[in-house]
Amino acid sequence: MIPRTVVYSEGILPTSGCWTNVVITPDSVQPQPPVDPLILIPNVFTPNGDGTNDVFFPDTSAVVITRMEIYNRWGNLIFTSAPAMSWNGNAENGKPCADGTYYYLLEYSTANGEQRKTKGFFTLIR
Repeated sequence: MIPRTVVYSEGILPTSGCWTNVVITPDSVQPQPPVDPLILIPNVFTPNGDGTNDVFFPDTSAVVITRMEIYNRWGNLIFTSAPAMSWNGNAENGKPCADGTYYYLLEYSTANGEQRKTKGFFTLIR
Protein backbone atom coordinates (compact mmCIF):
# COMPACT_ATOMS: atom_id res chain seq x y z
CA MET A 1 0.00 0.00 0.00
CA ILE A 2 1.34 3.41 -0.93
CA PRO A 3 1.09 6.01 1.87
CA ARG A 4 -1.02 8.99 0.97
CA THR A 5 -0.62 12.56 2.12
CA VAL A 6 -3.77 14.59 2.61
CA VAL A 7 -3.57 18.38 2.76
CA TYR A 8 -6.33 20.39 4.43
CA SER A 9 -6.61 24.18 4.36
CA GLU A 10 -7.82 26.01 7.44
CA GLY A 11 -11.18 27.70 6.93
CA ILE A 12 -10.12 30.98 8.61
CA LEU A 13 -7.53 33.42 7.40
CA PRO A 14 -5.12 33.86 10.35
CA THR A 15 -4.15 37.35 11.50
CA SER A 16 -0.81 36.93 9.70
CA GLY A 17 -2.75 37.15 6.43
CA CYS A 18 -1.56 33.75 5.12
CA TRP A 19 -3.58 30.59 4.81
CA THR A 20 -2.27 27.76 6.93
CA ASN A 21 -2.09 24.20 5.62
CA VAL A 22 -2.21 21.17 7.87
CA VAL A 23 -0.56 18.03 6.51
CA ILE A 24 -1.89 14.72 7.78
CA THR A 25 -0.02 11.53 6.96
CA PRO A 26 -0.99 7.97 7.82
CA ASP A 27 1.67 7.95 10.57
CA SER A 28 0.18 11.01 12.29
CA VAL A 29 -3.29 9.53 12.78
CA GLN A 30 -4.02 7.07 15.58
CA PRO A 31 -5.55 3.90 14.09
CA GLN A 32 -8.74 2.45 15.47
CA PRO A 33 -8.16 -0.65 17.60
CA PRO A 34 -8.68 -3.79 15.54
CA VAL A 35 -11.98 -5.59 15.91
CA ASP A 36 -11.45 -9.16 17.04
CA PRO A 37 -13.13 -11.36 14.42
CA LEU A 38 -13.46 -14.19 16.98
CA ILE A 39 -16.05 -12.45 19.15
CA LEU A 40 -19.22 -10.56 18.27
CA ILE A 41 -20.55 -8.22 20.94
CA PRO A 42 -24.02 -6.67 20.71
CA ASN A 43 -24.21 -2.88 21.00
CA VAL A 44 -27.75 -2.80 22.40
CA PHE A 45 -30.08 -5.08 24.31
CA THR A 46 -33.66 -4.79 25.53
CA PRO A 47 -34.41 -6.75 28.71
CA ASN A 48 -38.16 -6.18 28.52
CA GLY A 49 -39.34 -9.80 28.73
CA ASP A 50 -40.46 -10.15 25.11
CA GLY A 51 -38.09 -13.07 24.45
CA THR A 52 -35.85 -11.12 22.04
CA ASN A 53 -32.54 -9.55 23.13
CA ASP A 54 -33.47 -9.98 26.80
CA VAL A 55 -29.89 -10.68 27.95
CA PHE A 56 -26.48 -9.25 27.18
CA PHE A 57 -23.90 -11.83 26.12
CA PRO A 58 -21.38 -11.95 23.27
CA ASP A 59 -21.54 -14.50 20.45
CA THR A 60 -18.98 -16.99 21.67
CA SER A 61 -18.91 -19.55 18.89
CA ALA A 62 -15.11 -19.28 18.53
CA VAL A 63 -14.02 -18.38 22.09
CA VAL A 64 -14.72 -19.19 25.74
CA ILE A 65 -15.64 -16.20 27.90
CA THR A 66 -13.95 -16.71 31.26
CA ARG A 67 -15.04 -13.48 32.99
CA MET A 68 -17.50 -10.68 32.26
CA GLU A 69 -17.86 -7.41 34.16
CA ILE A 70 -20.51 -4.74 33.55
CA TYR A 71 -20.08 -1.15 34.74
CA ASN A 72 -22.50 1.78 34.78
CA ARG A 73 -21.64 5.22 33.39
CA TRP A 74 -20.10 6.26 36.72
CA GLY A 75 -17.68 3.32 36.70
CA ASN A 76 -19.47 1.33 39.37
CA LEU A 77 -19.31 -2.44 38.94
CA ILE A 78 -22.90 -3.65 38.72
CA PHE A 79 -22.46 -7.22 37.46
CA THR A 80 -19.67 -9.75 37.37
CA SER A 81 -19.53 -13.43 36.56
CA ALA A 82 -16.70 -15.94 36.27
CA PRO A 83 -17.19 -18.17 34.41
CA ALA A 84 -19.17 -15.74 32.34
CA MET A 85 -22.94 -15.90 32.28
CA SER A 86 -25.40 -13.63 30.49
CA TRP A 87 -26.58 -10.41 32.13
CA ASN A 88 -30.33 -9.78 32.40
CA GLY A 89 -30.11 -6.02 32.95
CA ASN A 90 -30.62 -6.13 36.71
CA ALA A 91 -28.26 -4.96 39.45
CA GLU A 92 -27.02 -7.55 41.94
CA ASN A 93 -29.86 -6.56 44.30
CA GLY A 94 -32.33 -7.65 41.59
CA LYS A 95 -33.49 -4.13 40.79
CA PRO A 96 -33.72 -3.35 37.04
CA CYS A 97 -30.99 -1.01 35.80
CA ALA A 98 -32.02 2.19 34.06
CA ASP A 99 -31.82 2.78 30.32
CA GLY A 100 -28.46 4.07 29.23
CA THR A 101 -24.91 3.26 28.28
CA TYR A 102 -23.04 0.51 30.10
CA TYR A 103 -19.47 -0.70 29.77
CA TYR A 104 -18.15 -4.25 29.65
CA LEU A 105 -14.82 -5.90 30.29
CA LEU A 106 -14.43 -9.42 28.93
CA GLU A 107 -11.68 -11.96 29.46
CA TYR A 108 -11.70 -14.93 27.10
CA SER A 109 -9.59 -17.69 25.66
CA THR A 110 -9.29 -18.63 22.01
CA ALA A 111 -9.41 -22.17 20.62
CA ASN A 112 -5.61 -22.35 20.79
CA GLY A 113 -5.62 -21.34 24.48
CA GLU A 114 -4.52 -17.72 24.04
CA GLN A 115 -5.89 -15.45 26.79
CA ARG A 116 -7.34 -12.12 25.65
CA LYS A 117 -9.25 -9.15 27.03
CA THR A 118 -11.58 -6.71 25.35
CA LYS A 119 -13.71 -3.81 26.51
CA GLY A 120 -16.36 -1.56 25.10
CA PHE A 121 -19.85 -0.24 25.64
CA PHE A 122 -23.46 -1.00 24.79
CA THR A 123 -26.88 0.52 25.33
CA LEU A 124 -29.62 -0.90 27.54
CA ILE A 125 -33.16 -0.02 26.38
CA ARG A 126 -36.18 -1.13 28.38
